[in-house]
This record gives sequence, C-alpha cells and structure tokens, in this order.
Amino acid sequence: MPFVNVLMGNIWSVEQFLNIPVEYEFNGNFDDENLLKQAEKTALEIRRQFPEVEKIANTFRFTNGEQVNYFATLFADEQLLISEKYNSDKIEERVGSGDSFMAALIHGILKGNPEQQVLEDATKVAFKKLFVKGDTIDESINIETL
Repeated sequence: MPFVNVLMGNIWSVEQFLNIPVEYEFNGNFDDENLLKQAEKTALEIRRQFPEVEKIANTFRFTNGEQVNYFATLFADEQLLISEKYNSDKIEERVGSGDSFMAALIHGILKGNPEQQVLEDATKVAFKKLFVKGDTIDESINIETL
C-alpha cells in the first residue's frame, strides 16, 4: 500500500485485505444509501491510513440469477463521485469487468480527464465487458468512442 496512488476494488475486499470493517446492512438496490455511506467511510479510512492513495474506486455488481445491477464510485479530491447506474436482465460473462474498469480508470487519469468523466467511462467499459465472452475486451468496446 505505501506505493499505491490509485486503488480499485470494493468495500468487501477492503474489509478482507485492509481490515477496514463494513459497518452497514445493505439491500443491494441502486437506492441503497448505506452502500454510499460505506464507500465514503472506507475511502476516508484508507486515506487516513495511506495518505499517498489519491483515488479510491469501488465497483458494485449485484446479480440475481441472470439479472445484474452495476455502478461504481470514485473517491477523489475528498469527495465521493457516483456513476450512472446500469442494469440488464442477462449478461454473457462476469470475468474481466474489473480489469476493464481499472484499465479505463487509468486511461482517463493519464489523459487528464475530469474525475466524473473518468468514473463514467470506466463504469461504462466495465458494464459493456459483461456482454463480451472471454476475459478481454474486443473491438466493440472502444473507450475513445463511448
């Protein structure tokens, strides 16, 4: 962690690997204010313990059978940004969406895009990856033409 300046995962992985507890009950819906409270609380604690971490992203993918609800947050400049929310009745592939999110996040940061755009592009790429078989994206997902 002393060498990390951009961190991506979710509140449950932070609990497991960094011992920052998840303290709220969740309903798994888009309107779940506790998810956002926990994302912010977790980010603030990460920043307290590891001040060199500048950006903290969380992805939220909730599935119910074949149905998926997906969105993400980005804690940057001491504020929690929230992406657009996506849903689908069926997805093709779960593997690779997190990698796609992180790649798009890094791409946007390196390009110097505004934080909200970085988050929206990364979320859109990750969601679109759910419809591409295999563990990599293909030509149907081009961050420059989203």
